[in-house]
Amino acid sequence: MPCSFCYYANMACKPIFAFHAIYHFAFLYRILDFTHNLKKNLLYGSSTATFLLPYISKLDSAVLFTNNILTALDAIEMGIRTHCIGGNSINGSPVLSGLEAYKGISGIYADILFFSLQSLDKNGVISDSTEEENYLTSLMLNSSQKRVFLCDSGKFNTHSLFTLAAIDDIE
Repeated sequence: MPCSFCYYANMACKPIFAFHAIYHFAFLYRILDFTHNLKKNLLYGSSTATFLLPYISKLDSAVLFTNNILTALDAIEMGIRTHCIGGNSINGSPVLSGLEAYKGISGIYADILFFSLQSLDKNGVISDSTEEENYLTSLMLNSSQKRVFLCDSGKFNTHSLFTLAAIDDIE
């Protein structure tokens, strides 16, 4: 069984840590093809997920929900219908979380969630150093039909304080 990352991209893969980097254009074009019928995309606020904006902008029907102020501004400039879910800044970053963000996500059910967190350990555990981001990500996971975890090699074999899920729990 291919990993969830490769499964949705319809690509062959090796064991779990053979994920394809976000920069591989073949994967991104497959994602574009995979998402062409979707009406709502939910893009998490990570810088890794932001690399998908040029591809999401090619989707006529896409509606983007994000918790990152800079991602929202970039998406608007690219002509993507965009909603920033609100919240307060975490550690001075453009990523928003907290009660307002939790409420903002509660009424949304998205077709697909592209998300990334800080760490993916050798056992396939996804984690992050910020409790608020982990909680918001868990709400987003529960509010999405499909889930795509974006992970670059800098996150492999690392573990952060707050555990989100096992990679096997992500479709």
